[in-house]
Amino acid sequence: MPGPDKLPASLRIYVASIAVLGPAITVVAALTGGVPTGSQLVIAVLLVLMAAIASHYQVNLSHQTSINVTDAAFIAMIIILPPALPGALAMLAIWISYIKRRHEPIEAAFNSAQTALHISSGALVYWGVLRIVPSGSGWLHDLSVAGAVAVAAITMHLVNCALVSVAVALQLRLNPLRVWATNLGQDVPVTAALTAIGGITAIIVLAEPLALPLLALPIVLVRHAARQLIQLRKDTMAAMASMVDIIELRDPYTAGHSRRVAEMARTLALQLGLTAEEADQLEAAGRVHDIGKVAIDPEVLTKPGKLDDHEWAEMKLHPVHGAKVIERFNAWGDGARLVRHHHEGWDGRGYPDGLAAESIPFGARILAVADTWDALTSDRPYRDGMSHDRALAILKEGAGTQWDPRVVQALVNHLTASIPATDPVTTPTLTQATTVV
Repeated sequence: MPGPDKLPASLRIYVASIAVLGPAITVVAALTGGVPTGSQLVIAVLLVLMAAIASHYQVNLSHQTSINVTDAAFIAMIIILPPALPGALAMLAIWISYIKRRHEPIEAAFNSAQTALHISSGALVYWGVLRIVPSGSGWLHDLSVAGAVAVAAITMHLVNCALVSVAVALQLRLNPLRVWATNLGQDVPVTAALTAIGGITAIIVLAEPLALPLLALPIVLVRHAARQLIQLRKDTMAAMASMVDIIELRDPYTAGHSRRVAEMARTLALQLGLTAEEADQLEAAGRVHDIGKVAIDPEVLTKPGKLDDHEWAEMKLHPVHGAKVIERFNAWGDGARLVRHHHEGWDGRGYPDGLAAESIPFGARILAVADTWDALTSDRPYRDGMSHDRALAILKEGAGTQWDPRVVQALVNHLTASIPATDPVTTPTLTQATTVV
């Protein structure tokens, strides 16, 4: 998380509110919840240490997103301890971890506070569910406890996603509900596994607290499985990108096109204020944005002259083919939409669906500009590559009609700062030659 001076005002207010509200609620709840017994204190210390240590062995999903196995300790706290304690103990564990890692204070304050809030919500839900289910012993009671744990875990996941999604939405000026809905499905299998381990942890700790180190093996296995899943996603993306490289090698004029488009798209994404994670996703989509051309007749792809109506209709299907290919792989997330719509026009006259303006995914609008820039400045069978100034002039002329003006301006700003002018800028008339494929 950037320093406070680099955050939007609304995000600063939100982060400060959570940083104050989280500790206030959990501390008051802990002070009014009664004095824990000696055995509970011992268990609490053990679980706080377990959570603090576990947070060091996190798996990075992206630049700022990671998972760790602290949820197993938090679930055990919820099951074993009174509902007033887990939130405060979770906050303490996160603070211990951050002090050790020396992260930014604002990041530590927000993350510890939001952790305290979503763990407290899970604890309240768990004990609330137990109050309305049959008490006693036997399989019915055990089933009720398992159900309460599941409901608590779901609540924690929902609240955690909501608190983080609001922060992301405020930073990127997005709809919080859409961000929240997007994040809900992430890491569900890992969360389910850690919930189960948390239940096992509670059973072991209640029976023999000193046996807690025995949980190291399943926790390590979950972490290893998460790392393997991430590596599988990377390998899948690399394999698909290699396939695109092979497709482009059939035509010397397009060799390296997708790689250059991906790099420019990432640059524009960062300049437009997207996060590093979103820039990664956009770069990945850029690497495979033309994979659908594998279904296009090679004679059409390499034709040196203008395409006829039938050939043009076939060429316009390549975003559809590409989206169908990559939507089968979870590694790309929302990438299929970006690939499908990277030839839509700002004025609604693009293809394949005729979307217009803000209805076109933002990432697809960025890809469209990056794709056009590389196509205009690269040699093609029907023309030589244009100079930078002429290509910029075409993009400026088409801003607000064919391309998103905001994205075009970002490209202009980037290129103006990094590429010197080579010839006088003219304003050409837009033709089919500027509609890149």
